[in-house]
Amino acid sequence: RGGWFHSGDLAVVHPDGYLQITDRSKDIIIPGGENISSVEVEEVLYTLPGVLYVAVVAQPDDKWGEVPCAFVEMKDGADAVTEGDVIAFCRQRLAHFKCPRRVVFCEVPKTATGKIQKFKLRQQAGSRESILDAWNDGVQKLGTNVRFGHEVEKIQKGAGGFTLTCANGTSVESIAEQRRKNVP
Repeated sequence: RGGWFHSGDLAVVHPDGYLQITDRSKDIIIPGGENISSVEVEEVLYTLPGVLYVAVVAQPDDKWGEVPCAFVEMKDGADAVTEGDVIAFCRQRLAHFKCPRRVVFCEVPKTATGKIQKFKLRQQAGSRESILDAWNDGVQKLGTNVRFGHEVEKIQKGAGGFTLTCANGTSVESIAEQRRKNVP
């Protein structure tokens, strides 16, 4: 259009003429009228020890319109971290409104060449059930319920949500409801 190729990239031009690409326009998260660069949040998360891959996408929110949701893949043998640990880490380094409201521990989907497939993560973040599916996949892979801190024996999906049965005999009914109650 107008002699320009519109790639969807956002950039800044520095006084010395240097052009710096900062993000993709579709990756900007806008909670309550503020703009959050997914790249800025991802750069902070990559400094968390043990992180292998990270992707941050918008997740629908009843109050703010959308909020950041982080998908994190940890390195093999990395120390266990919880959703709360990741959010606290971000709050020490970012404005609070830029911090993820949800952290999903899972294998981050990538192409054969290693590029993160954010479109798949946007689909997952578009519904609470998709996030829980990804979260539960991570729980099954790790063997530990990272949200509640118990060893998981089995995960059952029912009409009303999910039930985790833990090695200590406790069960967590309807994780979706539990997670809504524990939103910071």
